[in-house]
Amino acid sequence: MERKIIKILRYIFAPILALLVPLYYFVFLLIKHIRIRRQKRFQNIKVICVGNFTLGGSGKTTVVKTIVEDLKKLGKSCGIITRGYKRKNKNDIILLLPEKNYGYDYVEKVGDEAFMLFSKLSVPICVSSDRNKAIEILKDKVSIVISDDGYQNFSFYKDLNVLVINLFDFKNINFLFPLGNLREPMGSAIKRADYVVLNHSKFVNDKVIEKAKQRVKKFNKKAKIITSYYKIDNFVNLYTKKSFFIKDFISYYLDVNICCGVGGGEEVFVRMIELEGLNVKNKLFYSDHYKYKIEDVKKWAKFNLPLVLTHKDAVKLFPYLDKLDKFYFEKIFYTNIKLEIDEGKDIWEEMINTI
Repeated sequence: MERKIIKILRYIFAPILALLVPLYYFVFLLIKHIRIRRQKRFQNIKVICVGNFTLGGSGKTTVVKTIVEDLKKLGKSCGIITRGYKRKNKNDIILLLPEKNYGYDYVEKVGDEAFMLFSKLSVPICVSSDRNKAIEILKDKVSIVISDDGYQNFSFYKDLNVLVINLFDFKNINFLFPLGNLREPMGSAIKRADYVVLNHSKFVNDKVIEKAKQRVKKFNKKAKIITSYYKIDNFVNLYTKKSFFIKDFISYYLDVNICCGVGGGEEVFVRMIELEGLNVKNKLFYSDHYKYKIEDVKKWAKFNLPLVLTHKDAVKLFPYLDKLDKFYFEKIFYTNIKLEIDEGKDIWEEMINTI
């Protein structure tokens, strides 16, 4: 609903917003110029940035997760920095360490993405709006730092840039903010990329993929291209934490409701669910990083159907597990999602080995 309202408002005020685009871009270039001149480099540590050039989701956080998992398999020591979008007390710097336990109250302190990554990966994660300070904190603890987002932050040097492009939304990538969703022109973002991940390849036709590849090569002939998509690994009950393989889940529940608030990834999530053979009866879409309320949980129970969420959405419900009767959570499930490489497995392996 929020995205539709924004789209309508942009259409109504398009002439005014168009006048603001040059101002936005001028400020962007000015900040870029100043920060590059003062850019900080770190010794004895590699900094890898995974980002995008649009407002809203491209799937970069799952790309970050997969990179870290693959690096850990090689025995490499790595940590993550993130700003913790929409968290409380944005000026706080919080370090999450694997050897410590953190209560559900930390979801609000560090943000949903950081809490989800930490629960999955058990690597040091520093949450800070100042990425240089975050790297400084991690540099004595790990040898590789992965920056979740920060592609348009020029205050710190990146040894490797990984740009994630959402193919499902590729046709809607047109205008700079505030008229459109571009953080910066597509060309300037692609020029800085060492690797480009064209994501959600299963949900677009070959023409879209080819057009995206041509666009990448137009701006950066040296960039190496990977196409990928997300696949549901399993379903997990929010209350019991019991895990279900897809075929087992479908044997219990064929009709489901969907709840999603991941900034532009709603329809992709629905298609992922339907691809596994489930029937989606109701779609409950919320704004990006929406903070779910107790009233929302009570409302969902009235549907009398299983509710399926993303893991990122689910972590925001954890604090309510001790505040509501288990009845409200018995039919709430979240998905574990894995990245599948469609084309360029050798390029992905090369990237991991390069790091």
